[in-house]
Amino acid sequence: MRRCNTEGSSSPGRLLRCYAALGAVYGCAGDGRISSVARADYAEAAAVVLTSDNQTGKTYELAGDTAYTLSEFAAEISRQAGRAIGYVNLSEAEYKKRC
Repeated sequence: MRRCNTEGSSSPGRLLRCYAALGAVYGCAGDGRISSVARADYAEAAAVVLTSDNQTGKTYELAGDTAYTLSEFAAEISRQAGRAIGYVNLSEAEYKKRC
């Protein structure tokens, strides 16, 4: 199974085309929710913290504003691609083996 690379400099358009070509989003999250954020947003937050005083011992939890399931993610890809893209929920072992 081919995998859509979500590491590095993958653009949202490139990822959309990749998932559309695969015809499915593969994962092992069930109905778990994800609160993703763009790398640029993480970088901006890190820059602010790293250049601010009095940060010793502080912990920040960074997450997106809206949590979504991989089924909802696949539905949005479907909407943007103009065709059905499903979510295939694999067992953890199967996901590790295939992806």
